Amino acid sequence: MQDRRRAPRVSTHKAVRIDMHPRWPTIDCMVRNISTQGALIEMSGDFGTSLNFDLITLANHSKRACRQVWRQGTKLGVAFA
Repeated sequence: MQDRRRAPRVSTHKAVRIDMHPRWPTIDCMVRNISTQGALIEMSGDFGTSLNFDLITLANHSKRACRQVWRQGTKLGVAFA
């Protein structure tokens, strides 16, 4: 399989939350790898997500806008907006 990423990824194990809308519940997840362009996110279950959402890092409460690029079960590939 050819790696088509524009930036190299770094393995990590960071707790994050997906925030889709103020009236919808957030989804607790883990970032498995990350780069300046995007990340691989693993959810604890098979939740429905919108294509655009905010990713909140629990350690420092930073927020990044994301766009879902692909999905396979509980794993999401996202690009940072």
